[in-house]
Amino acid sequence: PAFEPERRRPLRLRLKFSPAMRRNSPCSCPPPQAMLKGATPNSTGLRVVATLEFAKGLLALLTGLIIVVLSNRPDSGWAEYLVELLHLNPAHELPRLFLELAAGLTSERAFWLAVLAVGYAIVRWVEAYGLWGSRRWAEWLAVVSGVLYVPLEIYELSRPGHRWPTAIALTLNVAVVAYLAWAVSRRRRMVPAG
Repeated sequence: PAFEPERRRPLRLRLKFSPAMRRNSPCSCPPPQAMLKGATPNSTGLRVVATLEFAKGLLALLTGLIIVVLSNRPDSGWAEYLVELLHLNPAHELPRLFLELAAGLTSERAFWLAVLAVGYAIVRWVEAYGLWGSRRWAEWLAVVSGVLYVPLEIYELSRPGHRWPTAIALTLNVAVVAYLAWAVSRRRRMVPAG
């Protein structure tokens, strides 16, 4: 007869922590399962915020590209054409302000606005990448960058004019900052200091 090696079943170690064992344990930290369970915030929420940040970066990059392309056109009526294309009333505050800024836009200013737009987009995309991967540094970056906008949005809300877009932006920003602050504090409570 042929020799067959003995088949062994893999060793499975199951740790069960009873309340009495936890009370009598010299270690005051929770068992490993409790530390891992819930140690990271809801990844779906972080991914929603990451998608929002990615979209903001994309919008900034497209805006910078449009400014550069349109500022290099030989005719200077591109701003009026854009206002007309979007069916905006040039007598209202925002389209009028846009037309005034476009009238004073030089190629050099357009270049620097595009550089700022690219820089802003890169920061937003790095933040989105970190949030998508549930990185702690990205959560902190998102909280800090979100809090920086709140005073500006409150100031804009106090000025007369278009209040509902600013109110929506402020509400969304406060909700995102509150969620991310909760995620950061939850992670700090769940993972013991090492």
